[in-house]
Amino acid sequence: NYNSLGNYPLIAAKNNNNGIIKHINDFSFDANDEKYITLCKQGDGGSGYCFIQTGKFAVTSSVYILKPTKTVNLELNTKILTLQLTNMGFGFSKSINRERLNNLRVYMYTE
Repeated sequence: NYNSLGNYPLIAAKNNNNGIIKHINDFSFDANDEKYITLCKQGDGGSGYCFIQTGKFAVTSSVYILKPTKTVNLELNTKILTLQLTNMGFGFSKSINRERLNNLRVYMYTE
């Protein structure tokens, strides 16, 4: 299942490479023509990082998938969200759990 030569990116708690740690043979999410934000919820160095995902991909348990409910500039807002979250002190011992995520106040750019 974890074949680095697979067709589908596996997204995990990583701070670079769009969150991709390897490619595998199965996917767990199909974004079709839409764009989604993956949010790394834990891990030293990756917690708070957000990336845009399209197409078919898989995620580990250390990642949330966020679907925008309004039309916004995803490229800009993903960078803004990452800057805000990575400066809030999250990491391996303080993950972004559901309760913390629901109580976060972050700012997004709207046109």
